[in-house]
Amino acid sequence: MNDIWRFGQVTANLGLRYEKVKGHGPEGTVTADSDSIVPRISVAYDLLNDGRYTVTGSYAEYSGGYNPIAFNQITNVGNPSYVYYFYLGPPGEGYNFAPGYDLNNYVLAGGAFPTRNVSLQDGLHSPRTREWSGSIGGQILQNTYAAVTYLHRDYRDFIIPVITIETGSTSIPELDGAVLDNKVYSNTNLIKRTYQSISMQSRSNFMRNFWLQLAYTYTLRNDGNSEEEAVNQPFSPANIGSFPELQAPDRNFPFGRLNTYQKHKLRVFPNYTLCTLVGNFNFGMIYNYDSGLAYSLLAPNQPFSDTQLARDPGYAVLPTTQDIYFGKRGTGTFPGQSRFDLAFSYDINVWKTFAPWIQLRVINLLNTSYRTGFNTTVTPCSDPSQPGCNGAAPVDANGLPTTFTTVGTPFGTATSNTQFQQSRTFSINAGIRF
Repeated sequence: MNDIWRFGQVTANLGLRYEKVKGHGPEGTVTADSDSIVPRISVAYDLLNDGRYTVTGSYAEYSGGYNPIAFNQITNVGNPSYVYYFYLGPPGEGYNFAPGYDLNNYVLAGGAFPTRNVSLQDGLHSPRTREWSGSIGGQILQNTYAAVTYLHRDYRDFIIPVITIETGSTSIPELDGAVLDNKVYSNTNLIKRTYQSISMQSRSNFMRNFWLQLAYTYTLRNDGNSEEEAVNQPFSPANIGSFPELQAPDRNFPFGRLNTYQKHKLRVFPNYTLCTLVGNFNFGMIYNYDSGLAYSLLAPNQPFSDTQLARDPGYAVLPTTQDIYFGKRGTGTFPGQSRFDLAFSYDINVWKTFAPWIQLRVINLLNTSYRTGFNTTVTPCSDPSQPGCNGAAPVDANGLPTTFTTVGTPFGTATSNTQFQQSRTFSINAGIRF
């Protein structure tokens, strides 16, 4: 439902969206069954009552998509049962190494049987976003328009797998009665994430066929304690809600700048169109400036300390590795970059709306080669004799190393071509409009 009210210089818009989602899997398994109400409201005020300057404010809630990967976790559809073991037997290798084929030389390390020990929280729903915004803008000169916008977003109700003593365990007949911890996919507010920015947009028409557009964003905050639902990773659940007795939140899930944090982002677009009897020629250029992204001092896949393992209240299968952060999340910043892109296009109306066109684009016109990233591998100082640890290996109250070394690692060096700015690239596109 949506409605608009106008009271003199004030325009208000109120929207209310009701969502009902239900899904079924094989043999009638219910994979989703929830409903929600998401409101949206905005108010605009015409400052001079002539349409030139407007102040607006809005509040909205958004419900994310119901990703089948998340909601099919209790079925075997694209999600087969699995179990994995760690080999503890005698050393050896090769196809003929008999102990490698004897399960008695392995220890159960975990597994999941979607129809047995995996379930969904009642009313499980997609992640939600709450957004506040405010802006002021209008015609500041005869042919110049500009606006400044403040944006605030809070993200909540992420979907994570939860394994706790309270979720229990299940005996798996296929594993001769071996017991696995139950896993419940649930909405959580343990994951905190906030985004705040101020942006400016401006457009000027200096003459009939020439205009200049500018867009700039200054990020105030892009903070959180998990990279859950990262770019191009629509379902990458964190284990922040599992085995809470063993966790060290300030070391496993510290709060700070997320990997997508970017303080400055600037785009400047000049564009000129020349209309002639033999067609239209368009010349455009973009200046791009991007400050560096954030990175963390992180040692992935580290073993749990004896102090952490001693807090085990009786899980069937304990996790084997954890990520350890040194300091807050996002303490480092990669280098920034800038570049010029160029575009030239030509089109001509041959008959009525029938118009062939061709476009030439050049990315990174000057072929600058900024390094935009580097390896961030660090090694915890778990042994005083490690090179670079200066004969010390202090630990915190959880028994985790508090210092690290970069000796023997490629830290600070580029190890992939993706850690450099895109080189000069040409592309030609052509088509017909009709």
